[in-house]
Amino acid sequence: TLRRLRARTDPAFDEYFDEATRTVLEQVHRITKIVSEFTEFARLPAPHPAPVHVDEVVKSTVALYATGGAEVSAVVGDGATIQADRDQLVQVLTNLIQNGLDAARGLEEKPRVIVEVRSEGTDRVAISVTDNGPGVSEDMLSRLFQPYATNKPDGTGLGLAIVQRIIQEHGGEIVYTRGPGGCAVFRVVLPVGGPALLPAPLEPPTGGELPRG
Repeated sequence: TLRRLRARTDPAFDEYFDEATRTVLEQVHRITKIVSEFTEFARLPAPHPAPVHVDEVVKSTVALYATGGAEVSAVVGDGATIQADRDQLVQVLTNLIQNGLDAARGLEEKPRVIVEVRSEGTDRVAISVTDNGPGVSEDMLSRLFQPYATNKPDGTGLGLAIVQRIIQEHGGEIVYTRGPGGCAVFRVVLPVGGPALLPAPLEPPTGGELPRG
């Protein structure tokens, strides 16, 4: 359309150029996001655990949203250290925070997300992400963590699936509950000791022959 308008020196070209290019850029951004999420889900690497200060990771992740004007706050615990893949933990927090902000967008009240950390005994740490949105609809509850399940117009349905996969590979669990007023609360529980080691593959005996049953 732009080429046709320009070819005939249409006076509306300048006005339409701004609108059309903005639309193209928005759609390219959307497609890039979709491709990135599909690739990420298909090739999600195994976690590489190392000592991680949970409070520090939460505070630094929350701080990223301060410059964007979003109301995201952290309530940290007692400085617990766990064995986890730091990058993947940041990804979990980012996905859950963004999910909460998206859920609350469009309401009369300003979108708000609270991330809270607390130790559970000596062997587990819980991270709760609470937003002020309307909560998950009844028809989504049974497939909330399934890949490609979404009620967002531009969503891929992979955000929560990626989060659940990371948490499970860390030996933890994630559950959804309704908070006060029906808001969404996602609660992540991680073991302090990190993911369990996978058993080493069996090696054939010397000589390369497998034992006969």
